[in-house]
Amino acid sequence: NVRDLLADCLQSILAAPLTMVPPGADVPADPPHALSAEVIVVDSASSDGSAEVVRESFPWVHLIAEPENIGFVRGNNRALAVARGRYLLLLNPDTVVHGDALTRLVALLDARGFSADDFARTHPGGSLGRRLLVHVRDVMHAGEDLPKVGRDASLKAALFEMTQKGLGMTAVV
Repeated sequence: NVRDLLADCLQSILAAPLTMVPPGADVPADPPHALSAEVIVVDSASSDGSAEVVRESFPWVHLIAEPENIGFVRGNNRALAVARGRYLLLLNPDTVVHGDALTRLVALLDARGFSADDFARTHPGGSLGRRLLVHVRDVMHAGEDLPKVGRDASLKAALFEMTQKGLGMTAVV
């Protein structure tokens, strides 16, 4: 029962530099300049019209509407069972994706050679986030309007610089 939060989450994904893969379509091999995304929403018998909003406003989303509340974990498992992507990301409906955060995340995973075996070794212990945020240079770039930090600055120093400039950030945890 988070219709408005879910709509905001899906709208933020739609605004990201991604090519959406509609339900039933083939997932393309990503060219170097683009990233495709298959978005799956499991509606667990919500009573606030969430499923209808997804159906009507976000036709590119693969909606799995459950007739009863199957719970968070079973809902995730239903989505994972039909997902066809190279990487899978579970988001809560109150998540807002900022800018190119997803494309940067995939670029970082690719650059680090992150594999399914790596994930199997590190999940669910939370090591994925720690592994990805080793160096600020992996997630930041300098520009006139962006905060500037040294290549080997600590995450604390980067967060301080971003806070001073009034900028937000996306953290992978």
